[in-house]
Amino acid sequence: DTRRVEVTSFLVIGGDLSIGPNSGFIDWMKKLFSENDAIPLNISISVYAAGIHNVDNVVEDYAGPFQYQTTTAAYKYGLTFGEAYTPSDLDRELAYSETIGVASGYALTVNEGASYYFPMQTRSLVSGTTTHHNLLPHIQNFFTLLNGFFSGE
Repeated sequence: DTRRVEVTSFLVIGGDLSIGPNSGFIDWMKKLFSENDAIPLNISISVYAAGIHNVDNVVEDYAGPFQYQTTTAAYKYGLTFGEAYTPSDLDRELAYSETIGVASGYALTVNEGASYYFPMQTRSLVSGTTTHHNLLPHIQNFFTLLNGFFSGE
């Protein structure tokens, strides 16, 4: 059997503009104004699943910079769903994904942002083998993109 059934894990770093009520942001603002040692950065960690399209090699084609749009609806628990796509690819001819994940807290938001996908590992569900990916080229590319962004290039 030559079928490949694999799961690839990515670390995604990014930022977005969120429109709508969100308890995580409100809690962070309260902490920022009431605690002397509060970090002036609102960080959230999310886990979601994605159906990835238009790729030959998910590790090579789906790693790198992406734009995304999501919608989150939660009352204690809920869902976030959306898509991530190659920048400037309005017709979705290049790599893109449809995402869904679990949300906690209170939120009814629409988000638009930019992110960078770092491939961490791929696990074969058929053979059980795990491949850890070389992050160095992705880290170098990430910092090159950041440098270009901040220098206006």
